[in-house]
Amino acid sequence: VGLMQVAGLLAHVVLLGGFVAWSGRTDVGGFSSPDDRVIVAAVALVAVAAASLAVPAVRRLVSPAVGFVRSAAVAIVRVFRDPRRVLALFAGGAGVTIATLVALYLTHQAFGGGAEFPRVGVAYLAAAAVATVSPPPGGLGPFEASLVALLPGAGLPSSTAVSVTLTFRLATYWIPIPFGWLAFRSMQRRQEI
Repeated sequence: VGLMQVAGLLAHVVLLGGFVAWSGRTDVGGFSSPDDRVIVAAVALVAVAAASLAVPAVRRLVSPAVGFVRSAAVAIVRVFRDPRRVLALFAGGAGVTIATLVALYLTHQAFGGGAEFPRVGVAYLAAAAVATVSPPPGGLGPFEASLVALLPGAGLPSSTAVSVTLTFRLATYWIPIPFGWLAFRSMQRRQEI
C-alpha cells in the first residue's frame, strides 16, 4: 500500500509539472509556483531532518520504524527487479489520476465547458495536492474548497465552478461508497476477506 502511495505521489507530481507546462501557465486562480527561496528552505529542512538522524537520541526515537522500513525496502527491491511490475505500478498511479481528471473535465463540459483541458488539469492536480496534505479523510472539505477556488483561474465562472465541483464529488466520491460497502459485505459473507 505504501509503495502504491509513493508511486501515486510521483505520478501526481510528474503530471502536475506536465500539465503546468502544457497549459503554459505557472499560476491558476491566484496560486503560483513557489519562490526559489521556498524551495531552498524546503531542501534545507529535509537536510536538517536527515542530519538529525546522526544524534543517538533521535535514532532511538525512530528505531521502531526502522524494522518496518527495512521490510518495505525488501518488498520494493522485489518489485523493481521486474520492469513489468514497475510499469504496472506507475501506470496504475498515473491512470487513476488521469481517469479522475477526465471525469472532472467531462463534468465541466456538462455544465457548458469554457476551460481548456490542461488548465482544468492544473486546477484538479493542485486541489488534489491540497487534499493530500489535509487532515480530513479523502480531503473532504479542503479538496472542494481548493477546486472551487482554482477552477475560475482555469477559465470557469465562479458560480459554475461550485456546481461542477459538487457534481464531480458526488459522482466520484459519494455515489461509489454504498457500492463499495455492498461489495465488502458480499466478500465477507463468502469469506474472501
